[in-house]
Amino acid sequence: MAPNILFIMCDQLRADCVEPEAADVKTPAIASLAREGLWSSNCFTNAPECIPARASLITGLYPHQSGITFNQPYTADVARPNWLQAIRAAGYHTSLFGKTHLHVTRGNMSDYQPWLAELGFDTANECGGPRELAIRDCELTRTWREAGLWDSYRADFKERFETVPHMVRPSPLGVDHYYDVFVAQRAKQFLETYESKQPFFCHVSFPGPHEPYDAPEPYASLYDPAKMKPAIRRPDNWRSAVHSHMDTLINEPNEHNPGLTDDMIGRLRANYAGSVTLIDDQIAELIAVLKAKGVYEETMIVLTSDHGELNGDFGLLRKQVFLDPAVRIPLVIKPARSQDAARVRGRQDAIIELMDVGPTLAEAAGGDLSFPGNGLSVMPLVRGERDHHRPYAHSAFRNDTMIVTQAFKTVLNERGDVSWMFDRPGDPDEQNNLALKHEAETVAERPASFWRSLFAKA
Repeated sequence: MAPNILFIMCDQLRADCVEPEAADVKTPAIASLAREGLWSSNCFTNAPECIPARASLITGLYPHQSGITFNQPYTADVARPNWLQAIRAAGYHTSLFGKTHLHVTRGNMSDYQPWLAELGFDTANECGGPRELAIRDCELTRTWREAGLWDSYRADFKERFETVPHMVRPSPLGVDHYYDVFVAQRAKQFLETYESKQPFFCHVSFPGPHEPYDAPEPYASLYDPAKMKPAIRRPDNWRSAVHSHMDTLINEPNEHNPGLTDDMIGRLRANYAGSVTLIDDQIAELIAVLKAKGVYEETMIVLTSDHGELNGDFGLLRKQVFLDPAVRIPLVIKPARSQDAARVRGRQDAIIELMDVGPTLAEAAGGDLSFPGNGLSVMPLVRGERDHHRPYAHSAFRNDTMIVTQAFKTVLNERGDVSWMFDRPGDPDEQNNLALKHEAETVAERPASFWRSLFAKA
């Protein structure tokens, strides 16, 4: 029996917010999925920014292969076979609710329905992220306009980003009109009324918890800023061995390095946690629908994020660096009952990449896996057939590249010089840059063919 598939994606969700062993954020719905399936402690984004990460997810290409290395204008090539099309060809009805960030948008986002159909979605209700929603029309913004809220949203957004980008205050939308609630409720309506004999593939892509820090009430007041987990401190004399793009973000005043105080960090972390719990509550409603319809047991549920969020760690915000809060992402897989044989539950430490999610979903659907790309299905891990997956994970942003193994994280600049290197088991907070010491020599001495393969163009 082909399982239904619910694929949940968040934007800028930290891995430690949903990990059962580390989370100080209330996410009972996600925790229940992790208990029934597996969760990864070692899943990494292929790029610590939205567009290149999502481009890698849909294409299976690394940023240096696709040329999409930062948030630049990008529209996915619908003529290039992908895992979405493989799932649809396997007999699934494919649907989307929420954000894609896979095409340049001009005018009304609803006009891109034919393009989304070519990409692989039979049904689509697309909206932008928080920034796009201030300037692009879609069904969600039409509901705001009808409720007299869109002007308030745009004015609030404009004030935040013209004054203090990390300003913390509740959204003027209120909870009922908040974008993450809209996405989940449209998906909920679809699931409630879905009666086809075709199995469904339902992609729910939340715009949050991406900044701005605007969780609506009551979620804005759910967490006490004074009780939030303290940020990782930036050590004195913390620097790279050779210059890289990461140094500019870390060492120069900018929107990522705005001079945060402990009080500021506590407030933004509390608001961010409220947004995460709001999303979890919406996921709980989707789970409740599946259970009420009697299809929960035969529905595979996968949750991940495009990248993480620094949230004050090292005194930094957002992403664009290769520090763990920005590049390590959540991955939770709750298999369907028909996939239950010998499957593994609990923590999974194998190295996984974001681009592996697409082939995993396609294999779960029984799809043809001959589409191009570097992604590798993790279904053998889910079935308990092996406990390893990749020797290393690869991520890139602009001209910098990260390689992560079980033992080390290594960051290289555009020349292939090692700028940062961390002992992962011995230094989980990434305080000691080994690239400044002789330990980096073992990486620098890797065969030239190895480095050439990483930087090769597809």
